[in-house]
Amino acid sequence: MNQGTAPEPIVVPDGGSTEANLNQLSMALRKYIAGSHSVPKDFNDFLAKSGVQPPPAPVGKKYVIQGPAVGLADQ
Repeated sequence: MNQGTAPEPIVVPDGGSTEANLNQLSMALRKYIAGSHSVPKDFNDFLAKSGVQPPPAPVGKKYVIQGPAVGLADQ
C-alpha cells in the first residue's frame, strides 16, 4: 500500500461557478474528516494532508474552513 508516502493528488476541477467549487471542496473536506477522523487546523493543512488540488479562488479571496464546509474570506 501507500504507507509513508504522500497521498495521491485529488484534483477538484473548476465547476464553472464559485458555488459549485465550494460544494466540491466541502465534499472533499467531509470525506477527508470521515476517513482520517481528524479536522485540519486550516485550509492549507487540509490541502497538505489530503492531497486535494483546488481550483483558483476568486480574485481577492481565499479558501477557508468554516465548520464542516469550505467557504471564502477576503485575503
